[in-house]
Amino acid sequence: MKLSDGPIGLFDSGVGGLTVARALARRLPNERLLYFGDTAHLPYGEKSPEAIRSYALGISRHLIDQGAKAIVVACNSASAVALDVLKEELDIPVYNVIDPVVEYLHRHRAKRIGIWGTRATVASGIYPRKLAEVLPSADVQPMATPLLVPVIEENLLSGAVTDAVVSLYLNDDRMEHVEHLVLACTHYPLISSQIAKQLEKKVSLLRIPTIVA
Repeated sequence: MKLSDGPIGLFDSGVGGLTVARALARRLPNERLLYFGDTAHLPYGEKSPEAIRSYALGISRHLIDQGAKAIVVACNSASAVALDVLKEELDIPVYNVIDPVVEYLHRHRAKRIGIWGTRATVASGIYPRKLAEVLPSADVQPMATPLLVPVIEENLLSGAVTDAVVSLYLNDDRMEHVEHLVLACTHYPLISSQIAKQLEKKVSLLRIPTIVA
């Protein structure tokens, strides 16, 4: 098989990365996609950086063995802590879901930015660090929102439980002056309508799959 004939490989810790896969399928209808959802180790956001790197490298090598010509790290936690290792170890292109978001915010000259992500993503400091390079005067408020992934993986995409968890995070003091809210986990778009209905109209809700694709 020629490299150009292979599928694009994507992976995440569960179903969240499918939001990116669907967006890519719409954008690149002639490409084949190969998806790996690592439900055995979900959620990545609660794992150590070393563990996430190990999972990411093992899955990427598996996807390459299946003929993948490129890897899309369809997971913020893995993009945050494993990207450098993947680029160093793999001989095919590797893409992440963080840089396109930073570029989007830079292009729109965002000033007050909220980041909802897993503990691993927030602890890495990658969003504030990258945004400081292109938007040094921006007010960036990262928030770990660890209850959201379990809710989504349990298929509680609407209802009282989801609304209560979303409300808990939206009422955090760090959200008070936010103008752009980044859903910095590929699971979160699955409940974006539940978030949007509680969000103040002045706040722009940024969904990673739409931006990446």
